[in-house]
Amino acid sequence: MSAVLLVRRYAKALVLIGQERQMLDRFQQDLERLERLFSTEKRLLPLLESPSLAKARKDALLARFEDYLELTPQVRNLVQVLRNKGRFRLVTRIAQAFVEQADAALGIQRVRVDSATPLRTEQRLRLQKLLENREGRTIVMTECCDPALIGGLRITLNSRILDGTVRAQLARMAEIITEGGLSHGD
Repeated sequence: MSAVLLVRRYAKALVLIGQERQMLDRFQQDLERLERLFSTEKRLLPLLESPSLAKARKDALLARFEDYLELTPQVRNLVQVLRNKGRFRLVTRIAQAFVEQADAALGIQRVRVDSATPLRTEQRLRLQKLLENREGRTIVMTECCDPALIGGLRITLNSRILDGTVRAQLARMAEIITEGGLSHGD
């Protein structure tokens, strides 16, 4: 079975259980802690996948990390399944798919907004309302400042990018000029 399909299935199962038990937020927190653990402790993943480490030692090591991270029983079960199947490398992708599927189930759209300067509260609220009306979903915005944008906004919704930055407008103008798109009469 392909990794993409496996990731979706694991995420969907966890979302369904999370919805049933009203624990989507907690599961997401658990998955984020797992992701941080594996990204911080670079030697952990190869160690858990190593055939030279006995299963009992792997189980004991995992149990300590699960206790330390205070994982829910459901996420602990997922960890055990991934360990038994040798699929720990999928944790990050499962966490991402979980967020996407949980958001879809809750009617949430995550949006990244890049601007040259931080948005004022009223701008942020007005933009959020506009996007919610356009998308028909609750918008959760992540804001990033990039002075190189000069002005305007670049909004990323999934794979769609709405670029209204001054930098993008200048780039389009430069393209038109270099392609000879402007005649002398313009």
